[in-house]
Formats: sequence, C-alpha cells, structure tokens
Amino acid sequence: MYVVRRSPAVLIVLTLFAANGHAAQPVPAVYEDQDLTVRAGIPAIGLQAVHVGDAISLVLQIEFDATRVRVESLDEDFFERAFASQKGIRLYAPPAVTEEAGNDNQVVIRAVWRFQILDCPDEQTICAGDKLYTLPVISVAYQLIDESGQALNNKSARFRPWPGMVPVTASIATSRNQAGEFLAHFPGGAYPAALAVADWRTESRFALLAGILLLAIGFQSAAFGQRLLGQSLHLAGPATRWEAALRTLHNDSLSDDEWADRLRRAVTWYCLDELGDNPFAWLQDTAVRASTSADFREFFFDVLHQESIAEEQRAAYLGRFARIRDRTSREWSAAEDSA
Repeated sequence: MYVVRRSPAVLIVLTLFAANGHAAQPVPAVYEDQDLTVRAGIPAIGLQAVHVGDAISLVLQIEFDATRVRVESLDEDFFERAFASQKGIRLYAPPAVTEEAGNDNQVVIRAVWRFQILDCPDEQTICAGDKLYTLPVISVAYQLIDESGQALNNKSARFRPWPGMVPVTASIATSRNQAGEFLAHFPGGAYPAALAVADWRTESRFALLAGILLLAIGFQSAAFGQRLLGQSLHLAGPATRWEAALRTLHNDSLSDDEWADRLRRAVTWYCLDELGDNPFAWLQDTAVRASTSADFREFFFDVLHQESIAEEQRAAYLGRFARIRDRTSREWSAAEDSA
C-alpha cells in the first residue's frame, strides 16, 4: 500500500533546510537517483556507547517530488520486514513519521524507529563480550505516477543504513553522578554471586603444613602467582566475597569462560570492598580515587575484555592480581606510618 500524507508547510524549517543544504541533516545520504534521495542511519553511533537493552533510533528520510513519486508507508511493519534477518534487534516503540511540504511540490518524509538490541547477532546462541551487528540492506518501494495519480512504474531504492554496523559493548554504563547507586541496583557488582566454598580453617593440618613447606622451598616462576595467592588468602576470619570468588579459581574443572568470569568477579569486588572505588564508573568518568593505581585500572580493563582465559595463562593473571594487592597493602602501611 502506498501512502503520502500531506501537511501544511513549515516555512521557517524549510528556509533553514534550503540555506544549510545537506549539511543540516542528522544522517548522510545512502541512496540517490533522478526520482528521490534517501538518508538513513543511526545518529547515536560514534557519539555514545551502545549497550544491550539501550533504546536507540534509526532515522530514515526520503526527499522526492510528490507529483511524480509515491512512496510506501514507513510504518511498524516496514521496520519488522527490514530487520527480519536480525533476530537480536526488536522494535521498542511505534515509529514517529512526519512530513514537510515545500516549494515545487517537494516533500520530505522522515521516520524515526526506536529499537533495542536484546539478543545475540545473527544465529549465535551464546555471545559473551562485545558484539557487532551488521545492519541489513533495506528496500523502499516507490511508484512513478502521472498527473492523475495513476502508477506508471514500480521501482525500489536499496541501501544499507549508516554506518553499516552497530558495535555493542558488554559493559554496563553508569552516569557520572550515579556511581554510588550502582551497587544499589546490582549488589553483586553486575555479576552472579560466587559459588559457596568450604572455609579453609576446616581443612586438614597436613594440607596446611604441606602448603607452608612448598612456599618455603619455592616453586618455579610459572607457579609464583598461585603461591602468593594461597599465602595471602590464608586468613583467620571469614572470607569476603572477593576472597571466596578467588578461591574458586583453584578448581581445575572450570572452563576457560567460567574461569575468566570468576576472576572478573574477584577483581571487581576487591576494588569495591577494599579500595572503595567503583571500577565500572571508569568507563565513563576518567576521575578516579587516588588510592586506585594505574596498574590496577589497566589490569581491570584487561580482565574485563577477556571472554575466556586459557589454563596456561591463569598463573600469570593470578600473579599480576597478587602483586597489585601486595603493593597496595605496602603503600597503605607506609602512608599510615608516615601519618
């Protein structure tokens, strides 16, 4: 069905449009022929980070001569047909369609669809980490008409909206002044609670003695991180949540993905509980507490972007984490002594 909705001319808007030309448009031209010009894109790309569930807008603008061209309806069904191949993209609200009529029978139809990304791209069932969605090629049908409105020819404009792809980051966004509210909404630091583990105080004295002897005689450099980790976690009191998560990393049955996720929990909770800083606020705010070293921030971002950590890399990650904690403890002790 082909529909062209007429509305009174908005002279001020048209004057600005004519004066500024194409530079005033929020999205670039993606198709043009002798009959019409199509501008289509997602203006938010490049201006803000897109996360799973964010509501973003697709803008489609068509400019044509209403006495010669009739364009199909840019309604909700149009969006569903265009994005049928992208199962992860869902329409969020009915489209907002406006029409502006100018001189020489020129008409500008502008449609804005608000949509969300809620699932994996393409046919993937699991997609941890950052994601990349390819925008589909969209076809807009139109007719060439005569003076009486009779159709002379059926045609279509095919194009891919700018910028062609939508990158989605796996991190969770927090605004500048809401870092304190993050834990109120996500008590677990946006990660599931760590699995329950037995208290080390209940383990046998023989195992404890063997561990002390091993630490005394030393391992090779590849095992340094795990030795230091075991030494620092031999506590008299109950384990904190980051310590409990760290202890589960000794489970050799964990897959590479599970091991990386447990390490992310431990690092996040350590920063929240021991350093008093919210690491996710660093994604949008460069201002961090003086107590949080650049080494720790670099380590956090490294762990955040690791979808999986292979077994041969685990000792190195544990060693870095242990050294950072040890250095932080020494710095705090020195500061207390000088005070």
